Amino acid sequence: MQFLNRNSKKIEEFKKIVTDMADSSCVVLRFTEGISEEASNWFCKMIVKPVLYGGAGLEVKKYDCNDSEVCNQIFLISASINNLILAAEKFELLKRDQFGKFTPFTVDNRYEFENFEDKNENFFTSSEKQWLINSLLSSVVCNDDKIKNVPGLPKIKVFNDRPLFNPPGINIGKVCILDCQYVIFVDYIDNQVDKLSDKSQTKLGFQKMLQRSMHKIVQIYPLHHIESLKSLENQWYLGWEQPINAIKSYFGESIALYFTFLGFYTKFLLPTAVIGILHYFFIVDENHSENVWFAVLNVVWATVFLELWKRKCSESAFNWGRLSNRIKDDFGYNEKPRASFKGKLRTSPITGMQELYYPTWKNQMKLYFISYPLLLISLLLVTVGMLFYFHLNEKVQKIYVNQTGVWVMIAKRAPKVAYAILVWICSNIYGKVAVILNDWENHRVQSSYNNHLIVKLVFFNFVNSFLSLFYIAFYLCDMAMLRQQLATLLIIQQLIQQVQESFIPYLKYKRQSVKINKNGNCVRFKRIRDTKNQVIKEGNLPPYNSTYNDYVELFLQFGYVFMFSAAYPLAGFWAFLNNIVEIRTDAFKLSKLHQRPFIEQAASIGAWQFAFEVMSIISVITNCGIIALSKSTQDWLMNDLGPLKYTLIFVAIEHMLIILKIFIAYIIPDVPGFVSQQLAQAEFKMQQTLKEKQHQLCTLEKQEIIFK
Repeated sequence: MQFLNRNSKKIEEFKKIVTDMADSSCVVLRFTEGISEEASNWFCKMIVKPVLYGGAGLEVKKYDCNDSEVCNQIFLISASINNLILAAEKFELLKRDQFGKFTPFTVDNRYEFENFEDKNENFFTSSEKQWLINSLLSSVVCNDDKIKNVPGLPKIKVFNDRPLFNPPGINIGKVCILDCQYVIFVDYIDNQVDKLSDKSQTKLGFQKMLQRSMHKIVQIYPLHHIESLKSLENQWYLGWEQPINAIKSYFGESIALYFTFLGFYTKFLLPTAVIGILHYFFIVDENHSENVWFAVLNVVWATVFLELWKRKCSESAFNWGRLSNRIKDDFGYNEKPRASFKGKLRTSPITGMQELYYPTWKNQMKLYFISYPLLLISLLLVTVGMLFYFHLNEKVQKIYVNQTGVWVMIAKRAPKVAYAILVWICSNIYGKVAVILNDWENHRVQSSYNNHLIVKLVFFNFVNSFLSLFYIAFYLCDMAMLRQQLATLLIIQQLIQQVQESFIPYLKYKRQSVKINKNGNCVRFKRIRDTKNQVIKEGNLPPYNSTYNDYVELFLQFGYVFMFSAAYPLAGFWAFLNNIVEIRTDAFKLSKLHQRPFIEQAASIGAWQFAFEVMSIISVITNCGIIALSKSTQDWLMNDLGPLKYTLIFVAIEHMLIILKIFIAYIIPDVPGFVSQQLAQAEFKMQQTLKEKQHQLCTLEKQEIIFK
């Protein structure tokens, strides 16, 4: 409200401070041949329109393109430091003040923030500029009640309660940034829009209309800044320590937290990998009775890792100014509705303002009567597939019993490899289904959307990946088969993921031309280094949607390593080796093989923290069960104790390990001491400053009274 009520004279006075500054951002707006000039001009006017009247308040200039086949109409959209500073106040961007505390930026107190100068173009980082410009574009709405359709596009309805440009995360739009430079493609396909029924036209808003069309009408995606990216790559690919602050500055907090977690987890895998190798080469025991101590150490080590990660995460969040907002971020307090949230307009009982409303009971009905039953059906199909695999594997083993040779060995292992591939395929298929269901459930805020998606992915992938291992360990009680199955699943899935995510895209990247499908015909564009071709080249790369798939991979790997430590100590070594490569391939994937993603603000890894903690508790139970069922342990204790006492002893051991986990979690604080101290110091300095200002005001009031 402070931004909306700002006096126009004050804004003009502030603009004079930055009139000599060069534009700090540039957006490229491209229209294809199918769109009318009237429509393209209207979109440009909406972007130029002042923020107070529903626009973005940005500048648009015509730009000529030499390639007439590809570029028909291109416009440059620029944002000066003036625009960015005013936007920073509107969207409450957190910046560090002179006391070291992160507070929402305001124009009135701009000189109280670190490194702010009238002509300092580097006051905002690359990711902050990206977020501000995208926020301005995402807030563009048509508030003219007389306009019911996009001028020149009569098939597309316009509603004044919906933004014209989608924010990141929705598949109809992508935005491309060159430091703060964006590219917006607006493609209009007459044939596809004409196919939409009149009934759908009357019911669908602008965004929903775009989602229903088969082709993207608006495409927004970030364009890489070559120099900044090259500087980042030099540090990222070769060094052992990742440049986390540089990653955060370029890709945003969410991706920076993922790489922080990946690096921290990989370091903690090193002791597990070393002990596993020593165990494999120097301890030769068919029954692996010595795995008992290795399993106990692994379970304790997993707990220490998760607790120390909380401290590391708190430190990172503090350095980025997000620690004080973590509770709000985690629970969605004051969180704005998602742009794709659908509902009916109503007067809010809390604020008294107009808002979109969707009944909670409808959301719950979709969850409990559609989404979760489909999840259960998917798990049932996975179970049937697993039983068929064991039946097939048993037949193959009987056919080649007492036979030797290379081909016999390949034939015996073929069912295991095929099942590992099937597990990976099912995981990918359900991952897409989960996103579709999550979109359909119509969650109001992004935190709710994220948590429900994580729950679906965790439940399915846990059963899909580990069901066969539980079946072998606790039903068949075959430790040798369990080791083989675990090794096959872990190694094969890691190889498939590396090939799918990095190797195949890399081969496509190295090709000398890029194929683009246009109106059913295949045309080629040569790889040229100039910016105009960079726009086209990166526009045809696949988008990097989110870190969900990356966290799923780490979650499953964590389970393979720690849940069945007693059966296969070498799992930690393969995981460590994979993660060393994963850090580099994920960095290369983000830098070269995908479009630059929009930044996502984050203070933690969210619900994934809880998922990993639950997995560590299950690890205690599974390892105790595996040790109790192992032949060597039974031969050692069963005859002396009897079945009942034997079972009670292992139940007691399992409870003691869980109590030990709770104790470790208790004695390791979630927030480092120096972070708590600095937060307290910043709070104290701020309170002292407020007291001094109050004292000065009181002194002035007293002087006025005395002089009167």
